[in-house]
Parts: sequence; C-alpha cells; structure tokens
Amino acid sequence: MSFTIVPFETWHLEVLEHQPAQIDAHAFVEFGNHMALANDLAFTAITDRVVGCAGLIPMYEGTDLAWANLSVCGPAVFLKIHREIERFLINRKSRRTEMWVRTDFDAAHRWAKLLGFEWEGQMRFVDPARYDLELYARSKDG
Repeated sequence: MSFTIVPFETWHLEVLEHQPAQIDAHAFVEFGNHMALANDLAFTAITDRVVGCAGLIPMYEGTDLAWANLSVCGPAVFLKIHREIERFLINRKSRRTEMWVRTDFDAAHRWAKLLGFEWEGQMRFVDPARYDLELYARSKDG
C-alpha cells in the first residue's frame, strides 16, 4: 500500500478513524495544534486515508511532549509510521522528550518502550477526560 508523509493540518485529526483507546484524545491534542503547526513539529501519514498524526509540543527549553493518534492499521503501515517517528525523534535537538500514555492502553505502553522511552511514573487525572496517565521519557546525552 502506498504511504505518504505530509505536514500535519488540524483537519487530519477530524477525519482520522481513531482507535477506541484514543477516542477522547482529540480534545487533549488540540492544545498543541497551534504550536505544532507553527513549528513544523507534526506530520500526518496517509495511505488512501489519514492513518496517523504525530508530533511534538515544546513544553519548555530542551523538553518536548510527543503525541500520536493512529487509526487501526495493518502491521506494514504501522511499521512505516513507527520508523518515521523514530527518525523524527532522532533528528529533534531536544534533550528530553516525554510521552503520556493512558494507563489502560497496553498497546501504547509497548510502543513507547519500542521507541526507546522509559517509564517514569503515573500521573493522576492529567488528561481532560480524567484518565490516569503514565509518564514515559527518553533523553539525549549532553
């Protein structure tokens, strides 16, 4: 299946068929849309439809918050998205990148670890939908 990466636009999240565990994530990601758009820190993966959106939200100097919303997609498409995100994270100059994962979203926990994030702790009711979140982070030396 053909796969294209394009710059993220807000409407991509509106047409994305969210995974059940991310159905409430749209509201959470909105706070970072303007920053991500202004800084070219987000992208969209498209096959014959929007299959994923991902990006970074600068939190403060040297630290970003990673986010991703994916549709249910086959392993070949997921692997391509995974590799794009790995490249994106490697090329970013931030010293620290955080990822917040819903406590009950097992697949996202596995993915965070595959991307090189390490679990740091639980955060209670940070998500606007009042889910508990787990904090993962990856750091660069220097």
